[in-house]
Amino acid sequence: MRNYILDPPPRSLIIDGTDYPIETDFRAVLNYNRIIREGREDGGELLEALQLMFGCIPENVVGAVLQLNWFVQGGEQEKRHRPSNKLLGINSDTPMDYDTDSRLIWAAFRRVYGIDLRTVEYIHWWDFLEMLSELPEDIRLNQIIEIRTKDISNKKLSRDERTLYKALQRYYKIREPITEKQEKLIEALRNGEDPTPYL
Repeated sequence: MRNYILDPPPRSLIIDGTDYPIETDFRAVLNYNRIIREGREDGGELLEALQLMFGCIPENVVGAVLQLNWFVQGGEQEKRHRPSNKLLGINSDTPMDYDTDSRLIWAAFRRVYGIDLRTVEYIHWWDFLEMLSELPEDIRLNQIIEIRTKDISNKKLSRDERTLYKALQRYYKIREPITEKQEKLIEALRNGEDPTPYL
């Protein structure tokens, strides 16, 4: 079992017995997430993301992806039974997005830790995750996360509260980015062109 204080967070991953150094700065992982999420026309986003994180493409791509997912999620934690969303009073909507909420994250780190995430030399991804999870409740990011995840079907809420939360959830909802292919499809439909190449 890893002790976060005594055991430094990893700077490499072992795949099939080979130790691969990886990029561990939070910016690298944010870029990795963006590449995977946005995709590429040719479907090469996975190889691009692996190249970014490892500086090469490991021979065992599946093993590399599994190890990288473990790293990006902050390492394997002890499996604990989490109370149901209903019991916690939350919905299943996405609470936060690193791109959508980038300004809020920057402002929170600046206010709470005095760190400018644009200019700080280095923060290990796992340290970044821990700092993010420890932001106080009065930070705007956490207030918006609470709005996004509020279960408005809760009977304890008044009709006015439900109406307010519904409107706020619509306003703060995380929207999936439109890919280049989707943009071309929309443009083709607007111009009355054949959309088949973009389907």
